[in-house]
Amino acid sequence: MQSRRRAGPVLARGSARCPAAIRHQSPGASDTRRVIHTFRLRLGLAAPPPEHGGMPRPLTPLPEDLPFAFTTAEGRELGLGTPALRHRRFERPFRGTRVLADAERAELSRSQHIEFLARCYAPKLRQGEVFSHVTALVLLGCPVRSSPVLHVTSPRPLTPPRALGVRGHSTSSTLDVVEGSSRLPISAPAQALQQAAALLSVRELVVAIDFLITDQRTNHDTHLGAPPRIAELSEVARTPTRGVRNLRRALGLARVGSGSRMETLLRLILADVHLDHHFMLQQDIFDEHGWIGRFDLVCESRRLIVEYDGEQHRTHRAQYVRDEYRLDRVREAGYRVLRFRADDVLRAPLAVARRVAEAIRT
Repeated sequence: MQSRRRAGPVLARGSARCPAAIRHQSPGASDTRRVIHTFRLRLGLAAPPPEHGGMPRPLTPLPEDLPFAFTTAEGRELGLGTPALRHRRFERPFRGTRVLADAERAELSRSQHIEFLARCYAPKLRQGEVFSHVTALVLLGCPVRSSPVLHVTSPRPLTPPRALGVRGHSTSSTLDVVEGSSRLPISAPAQALQQAAALLSVRELVVAIDFLITDQRTNHDTHLGAPPRIAELSEVARTPTRGVRNLRRALGLARVGSGSRMETLLRLILADVHLDHHFMLQQDIFDEHGWIGRFDLVCESRRLIVEYDGEQHRTHRAQYVRDEYRLDRVREAGYRVLRFRADDVLRAPLAVARRVAEAIRT
């Protein structure tokens, strides 16, 4: 005959012991709130105090000097207790770090998401550590495609960081450090290329180099300084490191003047079939009335223009009208124009090369 077990609260394995007040008493409503409050505190859970009648406690005011991202230790120094740090108004991008939650972050682009993660991890950086490899290239503005894993390099004798979403590296070499637009410590462009050479394809390396050697600065990006020259970047390719062959190939394919990632990929399609030498990048064209505009790829000997049409040509009416006007003018000046879109470049590169080759022959 099976023995009867006394009914009682069922707790998950490994949880705190149930208070004696629940096991042996039949408390009233006020006592129940007090007991549950004590029990939740033992479990390490936030709970409203009994005197509030079970109503949610008011949120702890945030310190005025609260940084964008901070460690839990920094939060406690600023007056935030454990319940406040565990509140859902904070995100936990990495263990031991907090950042205010923001629903609009779901709309971030790939590069913006990597920059957000880097800013969240920055409070955990130790003295001398920098964002490196592909992460450094993205923070420099290079439109490369990669996973959102952060790359962090530590100078020896520090051990490389180990965390979910972080790939640590160690080096005994001197780290050349610059600051990007987000004021984060990152590897200098040449060193970042050398570090990322083993992680990126030749095409992605060319995209990065094209961006770095073309002056992409705006009035808000003066921190970037003057763009490096191919000769400066080629210095790092002399050192026999992992991926150096890909880096040397990419340096041979890079050209000054690319205005975007897709323009570089379009040019590389032509390079694959040895047609890129016919074209000049970002060429200004004039007629008897003056300047018509600057075009992506121009072959003067064949009076041929190859243009990449980005999304802004479709989504911005004013930009679309301006582009149509300048294309009409350049056709009147005797040029032929081939226009390609993202689907052409990414899904039908052979068709793109065939159309350009036929246009050059005629």
